[in-house]
Amino acid sequence: MLRRLLILPLLALPLLFVPAQAQDAAPRMVELRIVALSRGYMRPMRTTADRIARLDGIEGCEMLGFGGDTARYKLTTRLDDNALAETLQLNILGRGPEFLTLSNAESWRARRAEARGLVTQIALAISRQPQPSWNSDMEALFEDTSNIKERMIRLELNPALLNGTFYKPADYHIEEEWDGSSGTYKVWAGDRWEGVSVPNDDWWVDDSDEPPGVASDPNSRFVGIRVYRSSWSNSMTWVDSEGLLLDGYAGHRGETDGDGILQVQHGATWIKDILSAVAAIRVRDPKRGIDRLPSGRGWNIFDQFDRENNKIDRWDLSHYDRNSLTLTWREVDGRKVANLRAHHSAHPFYLEAELDTETVLEDYARRAIDEDLNLATVQEAELGDALVWICGAEESVEVFRAREREAAASFKLIREALARASETHALDDLCGRLDDAELPGRLGVKLKLEGFTAADFVITRQMLGDVEISVGSVRTGGRNWQLVNAASGNVIRSNR
Repeated sequence: MLRRLLILPLLALPLLFVPAQAQDAAPRMVELRIVALSRGYMRPMRTTADRIARLDGIEGCEMLGFGGDTARYKLTTRLDDNALAETLQLNILGRGPEFLTLSNAESWRARRAEARGLVTQIALAISRQPQPSWNSDMEALFEDTSNIKERMIRLELNPALLNGTFYKPADYHIEEEWDGSSGTYKVWAGDRWEGVSVPNDDWWVDDSDEPPGVASDPNSRFVGIRVYRSSWSNSMTWVDSEGLLLDGYAGHRGETDGDGILQVQHGATWIKDILSAVAAIRVRDPKRGIDRLPSGRGWNIFDQFDRENNKIDRWDLSHYDRNSLTLTWREVDGRKVANLRAHHSAHPFYLEAELDTETVLEDYARRAIDEDLNLATVQEAELGDALVWICGAEESVEVFRAREREAAASFKLIREALARASETHALDDLCGRLDDAELPGRLGVKLKLEGFTAADFVITRQMLGDVEISVGSVRTGGRNWQLVNAASGNVIRSNR
């Protein structure tokens, strides 16, 4: 389904740290762009606009919209840029004649917000093109264009938008794969393509040949969206881990079926069954090389099995299908090790297991002698200790409920500690990860932790004297957060 994202202008000009000076001048209109802050300010955005409007020196604040990682407001104010930044307790990231861009810091996320805005515009412009027809010979969108500026013009976008502060024209890319009646587009910015494998929303699309991408890097410049256009539908999705997290996932890792069994447990059973069938191939034919063993993504994995197997050829699982799977091999000192994962490491239903197939072979060689077992008939190999879970399924839904209770209790202690410590410490000194050697001492807080560690808790400075307290990730059952005014300890917004 097409994601509705607002068109965002680019950020501009370098980060500036300058003293604030209010101007005794006539009111002016300015577009305020606030990037890379808590999603709590958007729920609803009108509440944040009202808070800003009540500040000294600001005569009015209207919300314009939110998209990517940027919130836009129209301000009427007598303050100059520096005074406005100081009043909001933010830093100037960029400015122009009629706009001011602010953030809490020049972080990697704030830098990526620049590219995220333009990548969004480009993806939306592609999605707005006439829908392909399955029975006509439509031309590719960019058949007669080669460079990024020409492709921007083809989409009726101003190429000048490519000239930002942190990203330049050479950083942006539009890649088209056109088959005559449908097209897949990679719209991205950065040093190299680092998109994660995200199964297409349209189940009939076989994207087995899509490479799995690289490990997520929090300091990467990569920002990307994949757009799919066909005669049936349009779809677009972020393919960088940050974008996926910011946009939100459908589904929670603690989701269960009607019998209370976790969906990740069903996924783990399927992975084990597939690896059992893979190991059985090696048992029957131990000399078969890696190039002749099942591997790859999606359909490619199953095409390489010798025969149908009802336990592995499944279509009945929630959140798991063929396109979500990636099977790879490595050989270490002559030992062939299979790695099978579902989704990617930033996905709520991510699972990953490794199987040392040599250990399985050794076990079956003994059984062939002790049990007079015919190895040529083995279809499902027993894996035992040869199977190692890199990320396995939780035991029950109670694991997630316990984490939620622990997060709620810890947040209460942190809020109370912030209110006390704010009287004697600067706000910046009360932010950071709780595994910092000195931060818990400054806060005067001691948490009782079981499901989380101190390193999982992060306090991030926001605006207007607020902080965001967060813990966990989609892989622990969701990222719990609260937007809190540090001095009062009052919760402004939370996701629970």
